[in-house]
Amino acid sequence: MKRRTLLKNLAVTIPALYLANNLKAGSFLSNLSFDEQIANGPFQPTWQSLKQYKTPEWYKDAKFG
Repeated sequence: MKRRTLLKNLAVTIPALYLANNLKAGSFLSNLSFDEQIANGPFQPTWQSLKQYKTPEWYKDAKFG
């Protein structure tokens, strides 16, 4: 490992550990409620359902780059 890579990794890791301990990131996540239901969409979780999707014409004609 090169010295530059080691210093870069330490510069990221040490503040992250400090903030995680002081901000109590785990307790923030424990207060969230995940009781919400996902809305029903136009597709089912099957390949047959996804094959019905038609790509819009504007997307087919779009030029990127």
